[in-house]
Amino acid sequence: MAPPPEWELETDLGRRPVRVHVGGCSMRGTGPRRPPLTRDAALRALGVDRVEACIHFPIESSCCSLFCCARRDAC
Repeated sequence: MAPPPEWELETDLGRRPVRVHVGGCSMRGTGPRRPPLTRDAALRALGVDRVEACIHFPIESSCCSLFCCARRDAC
């Protein structure tokens, strides 16, 4: 079995972005509504497109770190 992608996008039934998840997140679900994302696409989703980060990760999580990087360009 292939490892999970580094980042995934959760979409609603209309395929609109809902949340960005770290690959392997237990809350991310599976299927066509969970396409993989590159790091750059995850940064864009969180920073430019204002998609929410997964709410099931603590502040120091990868999602939060990526979100902060997108906001401050401080990576």
